[in-house]
Amino acid sequence: MLDLVVLHLAYQNSKTPWTAKAIIVIILGYALSPIDLIPDFIPILGLLDDLILLPLGIYLAIKLIPKEVLETSRILAKTYQWERKKCDGGTHYRPNLDWHRLHHNQFNSL
Repeated sequence: MLDLVVLHLAYQNSKTPWTAKAIIVIILGYALSPIDLIPDFIPILGLLDDLILLPLGIYLAIKLIPKEVLETSRILAKTYQWERKKCDGGTHYRPNLDWHRLHHNQFNSL
């Protein structure tokens, strides 16, 4: 999970190349999507796509991200916090947007 947060933070950095950003969008979309290439109810094969495709995509994206961006994103990911908010009778989690704005401005000033 920490790798997905690192990718999310690296995506927001203006120094991240567009090829890495494109792969990050695909990886995060696939990781968070309820739709799989191979449905999970198919024995063994259903889980293999998650066990192979996600790590390969994360590895490829990390290789394309500049080292200074990756190091900064890893440091920020360790303190990444989710904000708990009540909405319409249910509890939902969302990223702490104020934290994002603060660090987004920090990334743009680099």
